[in-house]
Amino acid sequence: MDDKECYMVEQIHTALLSGSFHEQDVFRLFIILRNQARKGSLVEEFGDFVAHRERDRGLLKASMKSAMSALINKTEVNFPQIKTPEIQSALNETFKLLGLQEIDERLANQITICLISLLQFVKFVPDKNEIQSFTSEFEYKLSVCISHQHIFLYGEGKLPPGHSILVPLLVANNDSYIPSDDDDSMPKKWNELMEIEFKDGFLWDQGFRYT
Repeated sequence: MDDKECYMVEQIHTALLSGSFHEQDVFRLFIILRNQARKGSLVEEFGDFVAHRERDRGLLKASMKSAMSALINKTEVNFPQIKTPEIQSALNETFKLLGLQEIDERLANQITICLISLLQFVKFVPDKNEIQSFTSEFEYKLSVCISHQHIFLYGEGKLPPGHSILVPLLVANNDSYIPSDDDDSMPKKWNELMEIEFKDGFLWDQGFRYT
């Protein structure tokens, strides 16, 4: 990492610790850190994801394919959700390598919410081995769902003959950031465009925007 990248990471890191940052700060952080993190780290995974919004590989796509395959073959379905402590651990591992202060779980949860927002509407595309068999029936994308307790990034797909499924892939605590009367058994899908910004450690009342 060159001197300019070091400077940018330090500036973003300072903003995160202050509690006042925008989801675009998180976007820039993961873009820079993806080549500095350990191979296979969640920092690399999400850095690649925010950099390339149409993904043909990666952990989230593998989890989605596994869930859909289990439903098609009527085998046990396992939803391997990624949660805030895993994001916190991956970031702190990378920050430690760079000599930067580690973050606590509350800040890691806010960063996870930003990641969920950044990945809203991302589409998975077929890799070269799937091109021949990939049809619209098996296309899937990412969507946001919100309950009173949690904010979810769901994989949304279709199974023949046209049945829709939702697979929870990434989960953050809501902590009353976004009001909702729904519980985790039936979280509400957020169809509007999200934009997340925190001020002094709290979700800014003008910073949660949608269009």
